[in-house]
Amino acid sequence: MGLYILLFMINERNIEIADHISIGEIDELINGYKVILHLYKRLSFIKSLIQGSTVKEAAKSVEVDRRTGYNWLKRYNEVVWMV
Repeated sequence: MGLYILLFMINERNIEIADHISIGEIDELINGYKVILHLYKRLSFIKSLIQGSTVKEAAKSVEVDRRTGYNWLKRYNEVVWMV
């Protein structure tokens, strides 16, 4: 019974949320982190390939389609990376 009450309370619309930032500011933060996540996934994919994974394995590890992995690999091989 305690679990049922907890689930019911989670689904209530009348919950208290502090008003720290606006929806627009939240959207800006989300969009910024999307870019970072995308770069993280691409670099993790390339690292997996360098460490010996197949394209299929590396793509699966970052939750993208194998075709996307091949596209990322092609773009990576075409770009000169300067560190």
